Amino acid sequence: MKTKTEYYRPSHTKEPEPYFVNEVTYKLWNEIHQSSLCWLQAIASDYRGLSFGNITAAELSDCLARNLTAIKSRFNRRIDDNIAKIGIDNDYIINNLRAGTSDPLVLFEEKLIKNLEMIDFDRKSFQSLGSYNISVSNYTIKDGNITFTEENKKRIREIYCTTYINSDAQRHFLKLAETTLGNLHTLKAILQKNGVENLFGYGNLFEVTATIPETIYFNKELLKRITKI
Repeated sequence: MKTKTEYYRPSHTKEPEPYFVNEVTYKLWNEIHQSSLCWLQAIASDYRGLSFGNITAAELSDCLARNLTAIKSRFNRRIDDNIAKIGIDNDYIINNLRAGTSDPLVLFEEKLIKNLEMIDFDRKSFQSLGSYNISVSNYTIKDGNITFTEENKKRIREIYCTTYINSDAQRHFLKLAETTLGNLHTLKAILQKNGVENLFGYGNLFEVTATIPETIYFNKELLKRITKI
């Protein structure tokens, strides 16, 4: 009598739960953010030279993206407003009043480019180990001061370094993978007792064909060599 084939049917999904934290990746994320902190602090300090007050997270993000459109617009609008308050409508006088007013903005942009080059240099030194991009959201910005706190590190750990179980499908897959891995360890231990060193490959327990797609075969003849469990 044939038994009915059972298929996996996911039940209602649960809340995502942490499964694995990559500590190596976590260490690298922290290092790249820590090494870039001094350059971000320099940008924030230079920003104060524009007489806008303290830099915001949005403005710092624009700086990292090399997008100064909003900052330049704000700077020029502030100059226009100040000149308008004087009540002068003579273009010659207005142009004279404007002379040199853009110097702080030019200086800020020059310093910004150098700071961003240093951030890129630091980031690229880690590039061979993976993609590690600086995000303003991974820092704390308060009153124009930029810090890299334990809370920021916790955020990095949770977002970039933790693998979560998000569905019943993943839970089912995980159970299969862990059971299979345990069985493979048991099989390898038995094989080694019988003089077979590897699980996979020609002449071993599981042979892999060279066809595309690759297919794994169970080497039934290897059973002859099993005398010890």
